[in-house]
Amino acid sequence: MTGFLSHLPAIRLPVLHRPRRVACTLALAAALALPLPAFADGWHRDEGWHGGWRSPYPVYVAPPAPVYVAPYPPPAPVYVAPPPPVYVAPPAYIPAPPPPVYPPAPAYYPAPQPAAYSCAGNQVAGGLIGAAAGGLIGSQLGHGSGNAAATVFGILGGAVVGSSVGSATCP
Repeated sequence: MTGFLSHLPAIRLPVLHRPRRVACTLALAAALALPLPAFADGWHRDEGWHGGWRSPYPVYVAPPAPVYVAPYPPPAPVYVAPPPPVYVAPPAYIPAPPPPVYPPAPAYYPAPQPAAYSCAGNQVAGGLIGAAAGGLIGSQLGHGSGNAAATVFGILGGAVVGSSVGSATCP
């Protein structure tokens, strides 16, 4: 190699350092790109866009003098006639329906029939209470396998006695 940079030794980086080389290249590009917006206005902020021309003294402009104008004359009043009256015909006559005719009320009302009272409620209640009491007494009297038979006979006997007592209380 003969040339301008031929006397410098060649630097060869192994393949393992390629990501490092890419990272360094990106960092260098970012470092060069960051100050670019500063060059956008030429670093001459005091001269402005017109190249540094300055007026020798400030110019003050006075507001224009007020002009007085006579007010407009008020408008002439406008008279509007009221709308013509509207006449509506009365509704047609519709006769009312005749009042309903009811049959005359009876002079007397029949007396209600006397209710038949029964004592079945007392008889049932007495039978239930007697069955419960007879079952309790029968279960206390029986022993072993005879306990079930004594309970059943106590229930039946208590029901018979209780229903007869309940029917005897009826007037």
